[in-house]
Amino acid sequence: MTEQQAIEKLVNWCNGEVGYHEGAGNWNKYSENPDVIKLLGWKPQNEPWCDTFTDAGFCINFGLENASKMTYQPIGKGSAACRTSAKFFKDAGAFYYRPNVGDEIFFISGGASNHQGIVTGGSGLSVT
Repeated sequence: MTEQQAIEKLVNWCNGEVGYHEGAGNWNKYSENPDVIKLLGWKPQNEPWCDTFTDAGFCINFGLENASKMTYQPIGKGSAACRTSAKFFKDAGAFYYRPNVGDEIFFISGGASNHQGIVTGGSGLSVT
């Protein structure tokens, strides 16, 4: 698979998830994914789910080993917290301020990452 094909695969998966809503207490299907649980080393159910959504996207589309490499998270020691996940990228030298389609994106407020997702499009300084 080429890089462009991988990006298209991930973006198509993300677009297929548009409209999904978490349940009561932040319950979400992404936290039930066996590879997400293995990546993190625990079941992140009932946590804010933007982080597990991105982890699930990479796990579902590219498998656990590749998702670990692509998200810079060691298997069994990953994170469902935006701040910690952003730190994995920073520590790997892979954190930058102009994301491309297919990139994991972190939104920063008050000096810390508090939300994240996967870039599916955009123009200029705007992202989808």
